[in-house]
Amino acid sequence: MPQCNRIDLEHLPCFWFDGMKSTDFGLVLTSPEIYSSFEKDVKKVSVLGRDGDFILDKRRSLNDVILVECTLIASNDVYEEVNRVKAWLQSTVAYKHLIFSYEPAYMYQACVLSKIEITGVIDHIVDLKIHFEVKPFKYVTAGFNQEEYTNEFSLFNPELKEAFPYLKMTASGDFTLHVNHNNFVFKNVDGFIEIDSEMMNAFKTVDGLIENRNNRMYTKTFPVFTHGLNNISWTGNVSKIEVIPRWRRL
Repeated sequence: MPQCNRIDLEHLPCFWFDGMKSTDFGLVLTSPEIYSSFEKDVKKVSVLGRDGDFILDKRRSLNDVILVECTLIASNDVYEEVNRVKAWLQSTVAYKHLIFSYEPAYMYQACVLSKIEITGVIDHIVDLKIHFEVKPFKYVTAGFNQEEYTNEFSLFNPELKEAFPYLKMTASGDFTLHVNHNNFVFKNVDGFIEIDSEMMNAFKTVDGLIENRNNRMYTKTFPVFTHGLNNISWTGNVSKIEVIPRWRRL
């Protein structure tokens, strides 16, 4: 990766995207710190003869776009280094982890869908704007660490918002997962089953291929971790549960 030979970028404001640090590309963060909340998805209904609007809550929040302004300090050919930045940020349309150096304990799920704007070029210095499309919530960075349990356990959700976890359960046959006072029934499990509460999907990943397992899950809802202590246990032949809790906040 390009390294600037004029200025030490190591401790300058930066961001990480998809596990890579912006200053490794000579890219320094120059925009103000971002602490805005996300917009709720609601519908306002006006009624003739009635003051004000009725508000219908769709019980979801909307994606947002975060404008990130940066300066690229090129150590070699400016054109080539700009292209390296574009390839890094726009190589996929999938959501990736976005972390800012001023708030490393939290991260966004983000992708770059629109063009990267070049707003100025002077010698080896390039000013640019990046528009990150982000899911509506900030996630606790440590909440994406995978944890493994072989006996019943409890997890503490430090955030006020409920979390939609990923779980992988190594099991065979029929079993029931208990999360607080809710029960989730699984049948005919062959080796293991994965569930993603955010995507509302049950599946099994084998050699990189995802196999549908929704027909092995006999409960229509998915596990949710509420604020505070969450107790997880099971009945049946389960040897191990791996969990990524995904704590989040507005």
